[in-house]
Amino acid sequence: MKYNLVTKKNIAIATFIILVIIATVCFDYFRTQNANNQELTKVLQAVEQNPVSSKVEDKNGKDITEEFLSKYLDDLKKGNYSKAIKEIRERHYSVSTNQKSTS
Repeated sequence: MKYNLVTKKNIAIATFIILVIIATVCFDYFRTQNANNQELTKVLQAVEQNPVSSKVEDKNGKDITEEFLSKYLDDLKKGNYSKAIKEIRERHYSVSTNQKSTS
């Protein structure tokens, strides 16, 4: 007995499964991107609140804090983090800050 695997029903099922996989990957990508943006926003808020105890390094480990702050501190004070986040991502910067908790 010969089975015909290439039927309209099988093609429709395969297409549906592929679309579900693509949708899942896209959803996960954008959800992860949004979570990363939120975390970077929190770090940049800490930088804006205490720029003296913050450090920005390029992908080679060079301290570029002064240049970064001179370029973006005004935007950060206005709550506009998107340009700084874009540059951090595109140029693979590392941002850190020391936050002292008050108890």
